[in-house]
Amino acid sequence: VTLWPSDPLLSATSRKRAGYQGTWEQVGGPLVFGYDYERQEGNVSARTVTRNNHGVFLHKQQTLAGRVFLSGGLRMERSSAFGRKIAPRGAASFLLAGEHGLFSSTLFRVSAGRGITEPSLIQNFAREYFFVGNPNLRPEKTSSYEAGLVQEWFSRRARTEVSIFHNSFQDLITFVSLPPPVWGSWDNVDRSRARGIEFSGRVKATGTVSFAGSYMRLWSRIVHSNSPNNPFTG
Repeated sequence: VTLWPSDPLLSATSRKRAGYQGTWEQVGGPLVFGYDYERQEGNVSARTVTRNNHGVFLHKQQTLAGRVFLSGGLRMERSSAFGRKIAPRGAASFLLAGEHGLFSSTLFRVSAGRGITEPSLIQNFAREYFFVGNPNLRPEKTSSYEAGLVQEWFSRRARTEVSIFHNSFQDLITFVSLPPPVWGSWDNVDRSRARGIEFSGRVKATGTVSFAGSYMRLWSRIVHSNSPNNPFTG
């Protein structure tokens, strides 16, 4: 629910979900599958709007020789507004070394995936005095890649990790300024990216007390913009 200082005073949106998830236990790792249904509806700027999404998913985990851990899955969605989309995801972890001296285990992991985020009903359909929705917005598409090295210490009482990542975004949804009296709306940035490195650590001091910290260095850039002269998305 969103309250506005002027007529229509109220925009109310809701999401109703139903689904099924099943697990098939297999040697080496389970297979998870299921179906999701979501209905979005609301009264946005005195206008009734609805959207329906159907999705099916499949996810498999597999352990090989106790040293290689694999997981992967696929999700397919069909939206009444945006059509059919597919989002795959996969990961692999490799146990490089087990218990030896101060070290408990050394693990190398890699992962990759694709995600899709639809614009909200307000971003599509709002019609207010100070901002308007954009009915031509496209869903955001994100491709993510990550690799990391995990080290556990002192019988797993401490854990450190360093990882690098690269995320690329297509049709990223951003809020942009417009000339008065509207002030702003949402638009798709054609392509952008974010790269970085992250360090993290956790120490278990006692059975109930632990300490954790992290540091991330991030570099981001708009690679190509639909509005190159815009100071925010150009």
